[in-house]
Amino acid sequence: TSTVTRSSQPATMGSMQLEVLLFAQSRELVGTGSVQLAVDPAAITTPSAVLRLLVNLYPKLEEIASSLAFALNEEYVDGDATISLKPGDKFAIIPPLSGG
Repeated sequence: TSTVTRSSQPATMGSMQLEVLLFAQSRELVGTGSVQLAVDPAAITTPSAVLRLLVNLYPKLEEIASSLAFALNEEYVDGDATISLKPGDKFAIIPPLSGG
């Protein structure tokens, strides 16, 4: 699994690394299965905010942004849910599943 490290903002005292896991179509659009983002946990309080950072870094994600699901530490969370990020957290971007 390849990992890409991107800084979404300048490093500050309140910043931390967030591992973002990408699956299926999101993985194809970004070109990797895992991205490390430098985030300020006080400023990033919803899954939608994480997605906005990712779309800024990887504009192709906008194509599927409205249909994505999110998980924090292997538990599904709503896009507008309030989250509290901590070092070591894993955030997943999950595209809709297809098939029958």
